Amino acid sequence: MNRTTTQGAGLLGIGVLACLACCAGPILAAIGGIGIAGALGALALGAVAVAAVVAVATAVALLVVARRRRSACADPADGPVPVAEPALRRTR
Repeated sequence: MNRTTTQGAGLLGIGVLACLACCAGPILAAIGGIGIAGALGALALGAVAVAAVVAVATAVALLVVARRRRSACADPADGPVPVAEPALRRTR
């Protein structure tokens, strides 16, 4: 290599180092911000999913309990209910 090529490569290397020193901080901050936002989004989505599952399970439990209470306390007729006489079995 001749002297001008070596000087050009050295000048390019100095430019790369200057760009790295100047732009590395903002680039790393942007990447870190994206990573933190992604982590917070995943946590928020997980919390919303857990809250939704708890809400649905509570609603189902309340409906089941309400239906069981209604059927246990249901009055089949307004007045007395006729009951047939039991038939006696004869032993041999």
